[in-house]
Amino acid sequence: MNFDDAITQHSVWKTTLSVAIATGTELDVKAIASDRRCALGRRLHGDAAAKNISQQDRAACIGLHANFHKEAARVASLINHERLDDASQLLREGSVFAEASSDLVAMLRELRLKSEP
Repeated sequence: MNFDDAITQHSVWKTTLSVAIATGTELDVKAIASDRRCALGRRLHGDAAAKNISQQDRAACIGLHANFHKEAARVASLINHERLDDASQLLREGSVFAEASSDLVAMLRELRLKSEP
């Protein structure tokens, strides 16, 4: 599992959501809410699921990953309902989305360290 790629891909979501706020772009909330569509989710839930991490760490990562996608979908839903100020608030430092993102990235960094030889 490439943890650096997973960190980058999930960090980009803030930019994607910010651009959607700025442009009023409609987003696919259902797709964003799914923690199984991105590469990390497919690895965490797949048959070859993260063989280089413990079951306990994998379970914790799945929970943080699902929460991240739930919060990203909440922001996307606000954007789609043209509640752009509310969506912007959810992207700010200290918000639930920001915390979910930070928690996931911290977990991925920890897993990267644990999996290094």
